[in-house]
Amino acid sequence: MTRKLLQLVKHVSTGMGQALVISPDRAYLRPANNAFQVDSAKLKSDTRKIGSDLKKQLNKYQNVTTYQR
Repeated sequence: MTRKLLQLVKHVSTGMGQALVISPDRAYLRPANNAFQVDSAKLKSDTRKIGSDLKKQLNKYQNVTTYQR
């Protein structure tokens, strides 16, 4: 009885682990402890770059009264 219970627990834990794997052909990598902060900093940097480029483009057309496509 104990052996069957242990096998059941083993199979359930294996099944739960497979449900958490998005792509079974790649190994799951655990994120670092500060992964959210790193990702947040990168997103902030990307947003600033996009905003800066957009501001440069808008400044080019600041004195133009009509804009044609």
